[in-house]
Amino acid sequence: MSDEELRELERRFRETGSVEDHVAYLKGRLRAGAVTPERLACAAFLGDAAAQQAVEARAPEPWELSDRDIWIARIKPVGKEALVRAVIAVSRRALAVWERGPDDRRPRAAVEAAEAWVRSPTEELRKAADAAYADADAAGNGAHPDFSGLSERLEELDGEEPPDELRREISLAVDRSEAGIRAACAAHCASRTNATAAAQDVYQALRGEGLDAAALRAELLPWLLGEGDPLASGDAKKREPLPLTADEEKALLVLVARLRSDPGPLARALARQLTGAEIQVLLAELARSSP
Repeated sequence: MSDEELRELERRFRETGSVEDHVAYLKGRLRAGAVTPERLACAAFLGDAAAQQAVEARAPEPWELSDRDIWIARIKPVGKEALVRAVIAVSRRALAVWERGPDDRRPRAAVEAAEAWVRSPTEELRKAADAAYADADAAGNGAHPDFSGLSERLEELDGEEPPDELRREISLAVDRSEAGIRAACAAHCASRTNATAAAQDVYQALRGEGLDAAALRAELLPWLLGEGDPLASGDAKKREPLPLTADEEKALLVLVARLRSDPGPLARALARQLTGAEIQVLLAELARSSP
């Protein structure tokens, strides 16, 4: 296919935005070697209708989208960079959990090191990612109750019911430890020398709640189709908030209503529930966000 014919297909697709014209454009790019079959197959798995038609692939079954082995099998053929991008996508969500606790930039630095390698995959940045991984992994493991002193405090109770504050601290520590280790996976994945090794980090990062299909689609689809690159500008997403569940959205509406009518009782109840460390973190966040 000539460049002129490909440009005409692109012009038509940009003009109409129709799935049919998108399919024709993707097939033209495939014939011209501008996009690989592996990229289109991966985009098809991620739910892009045009890619599905272009490579004659069916839409994935719902159960397939919850199986990390299948995700890895679809992403790995594209290469190491695709795997690193996948871990970056889910690691950003982990940062929102990690940063609920005391200030420690090591997990964020690991994600940023992976992003730096994607933008410029040099040997120097691969080694830098390896160093960032070691730091972030130490942070994640160190935050666990078994290594942060919380488990010892629990044992000292000698079977007594732990106070609510200690329960909350332990729960937060477990969540932050998991989040820190997941963020470390991004740098470890970037430090690998081949896709087979990098796939091991994707497997770990997609454990449990790490399999965030929406985040993976947002990160990978534009890049796979050659229609954009979320990392091209170098602007990493900062402190991406966790999405609220339906019940949490309802609770937020109640919270806002009570704050408007009589904030005193709610503020006192919140003060009793928050740990001292959480209060300090919240105050620090408010200070940083104030003009």
